[in-house]
Amino acid sequence: MIENVRKLNTADLFEFMRMVKRTGVKDELKKVAKNMPKKEKQPKLALVENEETENHEIAQEKPSQAEVGIDLAFSVMEIFSDKKAEDEIYKFIARPFQCEPKEVAENDLMDTIEKLKDVADAQKWASFFKSATQ
Repeated sequence: MIENVRKLNTADLFEFMRMVKRTGVKDELKKVAKNMPKKEKQPKLALVENEETENHEIAQEKPSQAEVGIDLAFSVMEIFSDKKAEDEIYKFIARPFQCEPKEVAENDLMDTIEKLKDVADAQKWASFFKSATQ
C-alpha cells in the first residue's frame, strides 16, 4: 500500500501537460471541459408541446454535482484508455504518490482513488482546466 502522498505542485501541472501531449488527448480533454455544465442560478426552461398543440415551459433539472463528476471521470478514463496511455498515467500519478509507477498499477483501486482525492481538489482542477481551455 502506498503511504507517502503529497499534494500536487506546480511541476506536476507541467508534467500533466507533457503527458497530455505525449498521449495526444488535448482536443478530447478540451471537449470534455467545454461540455461541463455551467453554474446556473435558475433552472433552464424548455418549450414543450402537448397533444393539444399548446406550448408550455417546463423546468429542466440540471445534473447534480455527483453526476457531473461521474461523467467527467468516465469521459477522461475513456479518452486515456482509447489512447493506450495507461503507463503514462501511472508515471504521472507516481509523482505525488512518491512511488514507482508499477506500485501505482498494483495498488488497491479504492486506496488509489482515496489517495487521488487527498492529492488534489477535483473541483479546483476542473475549474482550472475549464478556464484554461476558454
